[in-house]
Amino acid sequence: MTLVVDLQAGANGATPRPATLGGGAKTVQTYLAGLAALSRRNTALTIEQLTRRHANRAALYTPLPWQLPAMFVGAAILYAMLFVDVPVAAYRGQWPPGLRHSAGVLTDVGLGVWYILPAALLAIATNLTDWSGRTRRQLLVLYNRAGLAVLVLIATGLSGLAAAILKRIIGRARPNLFDEQGVFGFRAFAIDPAFASFPSGHATILGSVAALLWLYFPRWRFITLPLLFLCANTRVIVSSHHPSDVIAGFGFGFVFAALTAMVFARLGYLFRAVDGRLPVVKRSARVFW
Repeated sequence: MTLVVDLQAGANGATPRPATLGGGAKTVQTYLAGLAALSRRNTALTIEQLTRRHANRAALYTPLPWQLPAMFVGAAILYAMLFVDVPVAAYRGQWPPGLRHSAGVLTDVGLGVWYILPAALLAIATNLTDWSGRTRRQLLVLYNRAGLAVLVLIATGLSGLAAAILKRIIGRARPNLFDEQGVFGFRAFAIDPAFASFPSGHATILGSVAALLWLYFPRWRFITLPLLFLCANTRVIVSSHHPSDVIAGFGFGFVFAALTAMVFARLGYLFRAVDGRLPVVKRSARVFW
């Protein structure tokens, strides 16, 4: 997929154009072959520029004061395990019907498909776009669209995949097994989804989305962060996860997305590094014409 094409090369290079179907002069096979050639060229240019940037830019990552936030999240997970998970698990199924219904609707906000599918479609569309003959401004917008698509795919898709692997390795019993297993029932490397509670995959996705919104709309972080955390906690109300599962997943997703943005900043894509802070979106990182 196209992450970025060198602006000057994209403006002057001879990019193959997909054949048109006008007048029946070209077959569908020819048209698809043109698209494939265009995709291969864009992909090759992407790899070339990624390699060049990685080699020529210093591998500098600004230090962040991570110790205090890490201690806070770790303490919150431990406290929830020791003092919150048991009473909440015992109360499962007794939530008011209206709250359970609302939670059942809102919990789907944490499904990865809502973020991965649009990002994948945007990446594919950009990869199949003819970049030749574009102005520098147009190329910059296309570049930023592709970069944003890949950022979302990595931040949400890979974090969700990592959480899915972790929960299988850890093998914590879900709340519906509370009567038999308690809150400390573990079966490591279990294939059974009933032992895939920690961390919450939905919460991981929402944590990564919260981080991306924090980065792109920092002034709204005091609204977006608690709202998405509340959405993540619907996993508790629908009895799919313990509170500590949600805290761990949300924190994991947030950190995963923040680290992804730091890598982008190190390569000069979309973000710029700032000492002691999370990366800041560049002024040039526009995605509209």
